[in-house]
Amino acid sequence: MITEKTYKALKILAARTNWNTPIMAKEFAWLLWGDEPDKRYLFEAHTNTGNGACAGKKAWLCAGSLLGKLSRQGLVKSTVIDDYKYGYCITSKGKEEILKYEEKRETQ
Repeated sequence: MITEKTYKALKILAARTNWNTPIMAKEFAWLLWGDEPDKRYLFEAHTNTGNGACAGKKAWLCAGSLLGKLSRQGLVKSTVIDDYKYGYCITSKGKEEILKYEEKRETQ
């Protein structure tokens, strides 16, 4: 069974997949956390990690990490958009998990 956070992420991907367009980590981060005041630091933080110094990109790195985790679970798949750009789409397994989660939530 998936968690509430995974459900929210899959719903974003499901809506986007209906447009037949993969979503990149940057846009996914805005859709997932953009309206949450306690997550603003993800969009404003300055970091200097193994990815080099970056300002305001922590949200994208976190979103990419979440998408990678969902990809390893088989709920989403990555696809090449451009030479160095990757996007993500929901799989049929991901859609099934959404339905299971909604059914369970209705019975509670």
